[in-house]
Amino acid sequence: MARRFKFTIDGKVYHANMVDCPLVEKIAKMCPFEANYKRYTEHEYYTNLPKKVSQEGCKLTTMAYKNKIYYFEGWNAFTILFGDCNT
Repeated sequence: MARRFKFTIDGKVYHANMVDCPLVEKIAKMCPFEANYKRYTEHEYYTNLPKKVSQEGCKLTTMAYKNKIYYFEGWNAFTILFGDCNT
């Protein structure tokens, strides 16, 4: 079942359609949670999830694209990208 996540940032509501994979299900089980996002370089905002989750069973990539959401297990970083980057 595909998930739709809701983010409220500075009082504005955003929605994201998430891919159907075990990682998204694990993150969905943590919701709702509050997070403070930090800007990183010129391409993303990131936060840490309440607990680290495994990426096992998900398609991994080294290219990340703007207007997408990614999770990087090594840093427990849940990111919203506003610019493309090679990770």
